[in-house]
Amino acid sequence: MEAVKEWAFSLCAAMVACGIGQMVLPKSNLEKLFRLTVSVFFLCCLLTPFFLRGPGLALDVEIEALPDIGERAARLEQVLEEQSQRQITTSMEKIIQDKLQKMGINYHTITINITTNGQNDTQVDGVKLTLEKQHQASGPLIQKTLENELGLAVELEYQ
Repeated sequence: MEAVKEWAFSLCAAMVACGIGQMVLPKSNLEKLFRLTVSVFFLCCLLTPFFLRGPGLALDVEIEALPDIGERAARLEQVLEEQSQRQITTSMEKIIQDKLQKMGINYHTITINITTNGQNDTQVDGVKLTLEKQHQASGPLIQKTLENELGLAVELEYQ
């Protein structure tokens, strides 16, 4: 339907352009040639949909391509989710490393627990730290400090 509207608009625009051209053209020997040219131009505009299939009149859709598009969209969504989780993990690890470094605490590993539901909602559930045995006595203080700073549950292990 949109193609028919475009075609009707192009016909109206061609009629207006031809009418203005005839009014502006002075009376001379070229008047007959101009009218012939305008007539051929208008006839071409009128018959264009029948001889040239424009992109607006293409009605055949490749049905076979649609599943492939769905697969690509699902893969893209998965890649974006993985990148988002990686970015969150990296940022959180950097924040925790800075906090531990300021407290003078040596650590072995930092594990970030991330939960994702089906609505693209990513949430950090908690943090698990593996610290050196020498920090075991001050563990509850470290845990409470990090929980207050991060607003997350912190689990400590010692190695």
